Amino acid sequence: MIPYVMRNKRSLLSSCLMLLIIPLLYSAYWLFFQSRTDSIATVHISVGVVLFAFAVWHIFQHLPSLRKYIADSPSKLLPVTIISVGLLVGIVSWLPPFNEILNYGGNARYENKDISQLYIPLEEGASRNYQVDNLNQQASGPEIKLTARIGTSFGDDMALVMWIEDLQGNYLQTLYSTRRFGKGFMTNPLNRSENIHRQEAVPHWLHARAKALGTDITYAIPSLENPLVDGITAATPRTNFIVNSKLNNADLRQFVVKVEANQSYDWNEHYSRDRFPDDPVYSGSGQVGQPAIVYRTEIDLDSPQDFYILTALGHSHRSGQNGDIDPDMTGITTAILDFHRLIVEMPEFTAKESN
Repeated sequence: MIPYVMRNKRSLLSSCLMLLIIPLLYSAYWLFFQSRTDSIATVHISVGVVLFAFAVWHIFQHLPSLRKYIADSPSKLLPVTIISVGLLVGIVSWLPPFNEILNYGGNARYENKDISQLYIPLEEGASRNYQVDNLNQQASGPEIKLTARIGTSFGDDMALVMWIEDLQGNYLQTLYSTRRFGKGFMTNPLNRSENIHRQEAVPHWLHARAKALGTDITYAIPSLENPLVDGITAATPRTNFIVNSKLNNADLRQFVVKVEANQSYDWNEHYSRDRFPDDPVYSGSGQVGQPAIVYRTEIDLDSPQDFYILTALGHSHRSGQNGDIDPDMTGITTAILDFHRLIVEMPEFTAKESN
């Protein structure tokens, strides 16, 4: 009777584990090949934790037998140890082909993303359809608001920065950055001695910031050791979004607002993966594609408007070798479709109040 009951329990346990494998594989597929969602990520993590807990429990339940097996057949453990150590070293050191796995998934997500889930028309977009971030609220300057209606090419792998300059083009203040870029998560956190400095992500902003700081661009790039402050970073949007921030300088009257955006893996015929083999930055990280697009508008608080539309000036250098803007958009296809509209407002200054 007891062996029969034990067999039934084992069968039931095995069936439960097999059922857990199904959502684990499904969520793994979705996270790797499709756009990430919180619900899918929660399922994947929860099932993984349950399976890990069972594995630990199973090992402790059979620890005496496991010890005896290792003692009796130490040579059988050697191949498993070598393979495990090899996998661990390859992943931590970011060696081929492990480094290509992430790139392959990024390319797949970009090609397979469901545009209908990313693009929400403004006239249908109630406040719940906008990600709202309130940043730098402790500053003493006036409020500034960016409203972004995303386009058909906006995706998860986006580096995005918003900042202001004076009328002479001198960098003054960063207002907003996507957290993944601003905190240095676009580098390789598993091997900090060989972090990939993403100078090609938003090079126009980067070179302007480096000049203002009086440093080389390498030290101006946000990294794990030198991130942007918490008050100006927010999660990468997945839908239309609003950024509410404040200027640091309360006396600033005339200035320029710029936004620079770069979608990883947005390859096309001109900016293909093997287009510039002699460019070590472009061909090195494998996460580039079309260069960043820079948007601009000019604000004069002595003659305010109700809103200011940012227009595309051109694109940055493909690998961030300089901070120039190239107005020639030849070869740019989907990158210019990241945004349908970018609007800046100064809530404390309107055209009506100035009359």
